[in-house]
Amino acid sequence: MRRRAGIAGLQAAQQRQAALKAAGAAMDSELTAAMHQQLDTFRKSLETFALRHKQEIQHDPAFRAKFHQMCATVGVDPLTSSKGSWMSALGAGDYYFELAVRTVDVCIATRVLNGGVLDIDECRERLQQRRFTYTEHISVDDIERAIRKLRVLQGGFDVIKLGNVSVIKSVPLEFSPDQTRVLQLAAARSRSAANAKEKSSGLEGALSVAVVAKELSWTESRAHDTLMMLLNAEVAWLDAQASPLPLYWFLGLIRGAASASSSPKI
Repeated sequence: MRRRAGIAGLQAAQQRQAALKAAGAAMDSELTAAMHQQLDTFRKSLETFALRHKQEIQHDPAFRAKFHQMCATVGVDPLTSSKGSWMSALGAGDYYFELAVRTVDVCIATRVLNGGVLDIDECRERLQQRRFTYTEHISVDDIERAIRKLRVLQGGFDVIKLGNVSVIKSVPLEFSPDQTRVLQLAAARSRSAANAKEKSSGLEGALSVAVVAKELSWTESRAHDTLMMLLNAEVAWLDAQASPLPLYWFLGLIRGAASASSSPKI
């Protein structure tokens, strides 16, 4: 028979476990302190880099996007940095605030046409028509960052992906999976038409029940119900007199549709 461990053996085992636990805690504390020191060093280097390359950050959208990525790696958010900090010296916080306000203006001015869904490239083209105090070069990345800061207002503002197309949603509306697939199809057809040198029919930005059913392998009843829900949400427009089938237009996804409208320019 194996001899059971006595009280002294149990106490020794407990002491060994306590010693190992204390050693592990000390190592964790040292590693955490070292990591914090490294992050502080990196932040200071990032501050020096930002001030040294202020002009590039201000005038080059691609450079500015890469700079934001570097900030994200160390948990620095330039848009929420306190006043008096190095990002305030760059003026970037005021720029994104101004950009957010003007983006809201564009979305509101075009909402009567698109129901609150606007191609982000269309928004950028309209914003480029105005001068900004910080830079004249606005990128899609800039707009996305500005829009993300509007989420706290709970007004429905967000950037959503429809395949390869990014759109701004400016209404508190959640799209179902079926509605999202139809929007993705409309966005893809509209973008394909915009990129084509010549439009074959001029209707590439429109959808019919038959087209949706064919492209998504749905029944026509399912396609019709989904299109009607988007129509009722005022995201789509219906051309009931189109021949041979009624067409549903998504003006927020058609490049130039908002600019060509009679809505006020921002």
